[in-house]
Amino acid sequence: MKDGFSTDELHNKTRDIYSKQHKRVANDKTTFKRFLDMIQEEYFNLPKDYFKGKRVVDVGCGNYGKFLIRFHDFGCIDLTGVELGEDFKKGLRPILDDHSIPVEHYNLVNGSVLDLPFADESFDFVCCHGVLPHLANKQEFYRGFKELSRMTKKGGFLYVVTGVYGGLVEAIIPTVREYYRSNDEFKNLVDNISPGDFDKVFDFIEEKIFIYEDEQIRIRKYFRELFDVDLCVTIQNVLQVPIRIILSPNEMLELFHFNGFDDVKQLKRYVKRSNIRRFLAPLHYHRDELISRILYGQGNLEFLGMKEDKEK
Repeated sequence: MKDGFSTDELHNKTRDIYSKQHKRVANDKTTFKRFLDMIQEEYFNLPKDYFKGKRVVDVGCGNYGKFLIRFHDFGCIDLTGVELGEDFKKGLRPILDDHSIPVEHYNLVNGSVLDLPFADESFDFVCCHGVLPHLANKQEFYRGFKELSRMTKKGGFLYVVTGVYGGLVEAIIPTVREYYRSNDEFKNLVDNISPGDFDKVFDFIEEKIFIYEDEQIRIRKYFRELFDVDLCVTIQNVLQVPIRIILSPNEMLELFHFNGFDDVKQLKRYVKRSNIRRFLAPLHYHRDELISRILYGQGNLEFLGMKEDKEK
C-alpha cells in the first residue's frame, strides 16, 4: 500500500496521470515535435542503421508513442508498444497513422513491466523510459528490470531511463509534491495549469507596479513565449506522480551487470527547448560544472547496456 492505494490502484493511477499528460503533449504540435526531436539515432551510439531489421519494444509507450515513431523513422518495421490496459490503443493508433506508420509495422499490447507477455530473448532492443521509478517499491523496480532483461536477446540492448539523481532541485521537489497533495488550491492550479495562468500573473504584476511605482513595464511581452504548454506539462510531470523510486548510478550499473549485461554506458544528450528551461539546458548537459552539480547532482540517468552473449 502507498498513500492508501493498493499496488494495482497505484499503477493505474500513475498510468492515468501520464495518459492525460501524453494526450496534452500530442495535441500541441510544438511540444510534440520537441519530444520527438529529443530522440536521435546518434544518441544511442549504435552502428549505423542498427534499427533496420531489428525487433524493438517500448515498454510503457503511453498513448502518444514517441519512441515507436522515432524507431520507425530509424528504419524499424517490427515494433511493439506495451502499456497497461486497452484504452491507450484508441489514442495511439491515430497518432501512428498521422506519422505514416503502417499497421503491419507495429503491435500494441496490454501488459505490465512486472509480467511481460513475451518469451525470453524476444527483442533486439528493449526500451523502458521513465516507468521503473513509478512502481510501488524497490522490489518491484528490481522485478521489472529483471523482466526487461529476460526478454532482451543475447547481444541485444536494454535502454532504461530513471530520471535525475541528486542535487538541490531533486531535494526540494518532494516537499513541493507534498504541498501539492495537501493544498487544494495549489493542486487545482497544477492540475489545470496553462500558459494563460502565467499571463494572468504577468498582467497582475504589471498593473501593481504601475500603481505603486508609476512605471509601465511589459513582462508579458518579453516572457510570454517562455511559459508554454511544454513547461506546463513539465510542472505536472514533476508534481502529479504518486511515487518516485530513486536509485544511484552505481546501483543502476550493478543492476545491469547482475542481470547479464556488460558494456553498460550512461548516455546524455543536449535537449533544445523554446521555453524558460532553455536557459537551464547547458547546466543539465555539462554535469562537471559546479553550479550544475549543485542543482542537478549526477543528472538524468539514461543507460544503455548490451546483454552478454557467452557463446561468442
